[in-house]
Amino acid sequence: MHFLKGITYPKSWCSKGDDIKPCPRCQVLIVKMDDGSCNHMMCTVCGAEFCWLCMKEINDLHFLSPSGCTFWGKKPWSRKKKILWQLGTLVGAPVGIALVAGITVPAMIIGIPVWVGRKLYTRYKSANKHKRNAAIVGGVVASQLKDVTSVGLTKWLFIEYIQGVYHRHLALKARRLELRIPKSFDVMVSYLSASKRCCKQGCARRHVICESHVMISGPRDCL
Repeated sequence: MHFLKGITYPKSWCSKGDDIKPCPRCQVLIVKMDDGSCNHMMCTVCGAEFCWLCMKEINDLHFLSPSGCTFWGKKPWSRKKKILWQLGTLVGAPVGIALVAGITVPAMIIGIPVWVGRKLYTRYKSANKHKRNAAIVGGVVASQLKDVTSVGLTKWLFIEYIQGVYHRHLALKARRLELRIPKSFDVMVSYLSASKRCCKQGCARRHVICESHVMISGPRDCL
């Protein structure tokens, strides 16, 4: 639910326990219901995506970075947790990658060809010697080519994913810069126009906009 700063609204519009904060871009007040929803918010007035905990515009990697903001929860991490997370990331990531590479690479280069060779030898044990040797050599070479193709494809997909996230972040940033001033201005004009129409229709209080003339929309909830 969105409200405009400087305007008085009935208390019945907000439930007990709801939190009210301004949008970091257009400053329209937003109510977040205390229903356990996520902290990734989206202003339906200006389209800004921001974090409810730090009230900053964010990208897709905000909740995965050591910012201390959690996807769910009512408060960010403490400084101690942030330091431990950063140390764990700096130390744990290289160690984890080294362990995975140390286990996976030998298994793919040595283990799979040996396993394929044993299977083919068992299958062609009673066949001709030349046919058996040709089948084993062909199977081992094919398994090696398959391993190289799998590694190359995985690397390509990983690079494409990183580039996609980066380009999407740049596009969102450019869109936010492009829409910041016009959207905020249009919002102010629309609210002032609604206020004038409301007062002309005989509201009880001139500085209160009727519920039928106020834009009401829920924040983004990522489930």
